[in-house]
Amino acid sequence: METSIKTLEISKSEALNDYAQLLLDNGFIIIAPEKPSTYFHFSIGGKIGYVQDNNFGGFTYSTVHKPCRECGTGFRFNDATYDLTVETAKSCCECHSPAWARPVDALAVVKYKSVDEFVNSNTIVKTVVIRPKSTISPVMKEELTDKEISALERRILAHFDKNPRFDRHGKMVICNSVRSLNDYLGLAYTSSSSWAMLGVCNETVYLDHAKTYSYQGFGYDAGGFAVAWLSDNEDNALYIFI
Repeated sequence: METSIKTLEISKSEALNDYAQLLLDNGFIIIAPEKPSTYFHFSIGGKIGYVQDNNFGGFTYSTVHKPCRECGTGFRFNDATYDLTVETAKSCCECHSPAWARPVDALAVVKYKSVDEFVNSNTIVKTVVIRPKSTISPVMKEELTDKEISALERRILAHFDKNPRFDRHGKMVICNSVRSLNDYLGLAYTSSSSWAMLGVCNETVYLDHAKTYSYQGFGYDAGGFAVAWLSDNEDNALYIFI
C-alpha cells in the first residue's frame, strides 16, 4: 500500500513535500520536524544532508556533521536553486567538506555514524523519522517472549516520552510509566501467521498534527528492531522504527 509524505505535511513548502516524497521513493530516509517547517534532513547509506526553503528564493543544501567550534554543524553545499534532484541529495550526503573549506575546518569535521545517532543527539527540536518501506523487513516476528514484551513496552514508553502525540480530541498524550501507557492505549498481545504485536485497543493516538496516521500496534521485525504499525482512514499502512 502506498503512503504519502504530502499527507503528513512535513513542510510548509509544497515543493519540499514533493521533494521529500521523491527522495523517499528513491531509498532515502527523511528526518523532519514534528511540526511542518521550512526544512528537513535526508539520509542514504547512513550519511546525512539538509535542504531548506531559502527566504530569498530557491532552495539551499547543506552538509551535516557533529557540532564543532571550527565549522558549526555543516557547510553550505550550493547556491540557491530550484532544481531539487536525487543526484544533488546524494552528492550532498557524500560531501565531507566543500572545496572552499579551510583545511583546519575540514579536519574538524566528524560525521554522524548513523541516522539514529543524529536523531538522538537532537534534544531541542522534536522530529519524526520516515523510512522507505524497503528498510523494514516484511517478515515480522510471529511470537514474542515475556522478556521481549517487557522490552517492547519500555521502548514504546520511550517513543511517546520523546515524541508527544495527540489523541482524537487534540489532547496531548502523556504517559510516564508502563502502567499508564497500558491503561491509556489498552495494549493487548496478539499473534498470527503474519506477526506478533501489542495492539492498541483503547484510545486513538495520531502520529502527526494533521491526524492522518493513527497507531495500530507495535512489534519487532525479523532483525529485532521495534516497529510501530500505523494506518490512515483508508487503511493505507505506515511502518516506522521506534
